[in-house]
Amino acid sequence: MLRNKLIYISILLCMVFVLIMYPSIYIAVAIRITLILPVLSWLQMKYTVHRSTVSFRVSKKQIFRGKETEIPLEIRIVNEGRFPLLYGEVSLRYQNLYQGYEMQDWVSFGAVDRDMTTVTYYLYTLNSGIVEIALDQVRFYDFLKIWKCRQRSELKEQAAVMPDMDHSAELEFSLSERMNPEADVYSKQRPGDDSTEVFDIREYRPGDKLRSIHWKLSSKQEALIVKEASYPISEAPLFFVELWQPSGGLKAASPVAWQKQVDCFLDHTAAVLRRAVQEETTLELGCYLGDNTRILHSPIATFADIYTGIERLMHAPFYDTFYGIADYAASSVETGYRYVIYVCARWSEAQLNLLSAQQQKTPVFFVWIPAKGRITEAERKEFFSQLIRYGLDGTAVTESAEGYKGEEL
Repeated sequence: MLRNKLIYISILLCMVFVLIMYPSIYIAVAIRITLILPVLSWLQMKYTVHRSTVSFRVSKKQIFRGKETEIPLEIRIVNEGRFPLLYGEVSLRYQNLYQGYEMQDWVSFGAVDRDMTTVTYYLYTLNSGIVEIALDQVRFYDFLKIWKCRQRSELKEQAAVMPDMDHSAELEFSLSERMNPEADVYSKQRPGDDSTEVFDIREYRPGDKLRSIHWKLSSKQEALIVKEASYPISEAPLFFVELWQPSGGLKAASPVAWQKQVDCFLDHTAAVLRRAVQEETTLELGCYLGDNTRILHSPIATFADIYTGIERLMHAPFYDTFYGIADYAASSVETGYRYVIYVCARWSEAQLNLLSAQQQKTPVFFVWIPAKGRITEAERKEFFSQLIRYGLDGTAVTESAEGYKGEEL
């Protein structure tokens, strides 16, 4: 805008110089028009601005890191005035609430028609988390671009940038094998061989066993009707994600490295949940929501549940002290959990000691998901030796060139 003002002043000075050197009525009229134009432009801008509104919305609430890197936005400008609104721009501030960084973009627009104009814009993002987008300021310009009018706004929207789950099929350890085999929960997606529970009733097909025929119903229907047996799945264990990060650590020292580690942790956690769903192992996702009095509970039985659970998990902040593991696990017994899968990015002997004491009440399976993705041989040996020392069962989920894998005791 400063550039346009300088150009305008330069043109005006040149015209005055020409008028002095070569006096003419036409040049004098041109100078008067040049002086009046900014006033008319300002009046037209103020008139149009008071009759215009700007809003926005997130077109897609969930995007998946790895497949998509942009959050689509629709910026809507409604001009109810008689004149077009040629120039304008909005300030979009977006913050990753899960990882803590904030950025700003300016988006230009124009509303020529006396109706709603839609501008599509894509916010670029690399990291998983809940991204809060705020339209905090709108600037309108006159057609000469020498005046501007500011408007404040408090419009906000959120979008969830989900972890990359593409490698989850290569997870090599099983959660279903750890569950109680005497399950009383059955799959709703596929039949099995447990004849104590009926999955479905259908017409006979070649290859069906004779003992599966429902003779009484077949006589009524005058056709062979078959009872399909159910597939038993495990009683839902507690899948507790510990969001403990030591204070004054990597987040303060190297924010970029911290963001990569958080992404890695979320990717691996989603991979474990995805494998559980593939095995038809129903889980109950749990974590602290910032303190030890509010606890998230989110059932995980389908892939859609994973997306919902991870999105809710990303609303929970990291904390610098691991809270009452023993107390929470004790409360899980009262709510009916027979098994606790404890997931964390970092571990300590104090943690293992608490979990070891809790294991006398509720079986605990420790899942270490290193935030940096890979561990050294020395780190691996130290982790498993400490598990043995405290009498715990567990696994380390690491990333290799082939994908994610679980290395068990």
